[in-house]
Amino acid sequence: SMSDSVVQGYKYTYTRPSALSYTIGANPQVPEWLGARSFFVNESGVIRHCQTPGTADATDPRIDETPGSC
Repeated sequence: SMSDSVVQGYKYTYTRPSALSYTIGANPQVPEWLGARSFFVNESGVIRHCQTPGTADATDPRIDETPGSC
């Protein structure tokens, strides 16, 4: 299950708030050591990211934009 998995130092979290929506977050287990960015995607399909520490969400810049602070 991907609901709470760790792959290559990133913790992936899957949530299903309703039948028509979902979120997936990817956050470094050790911010600023294993990764400097957190990632987020939801049912829109738009990948978003931000500089850690912190977690990305739907308000962060798209992956093709410069990341802000989490």
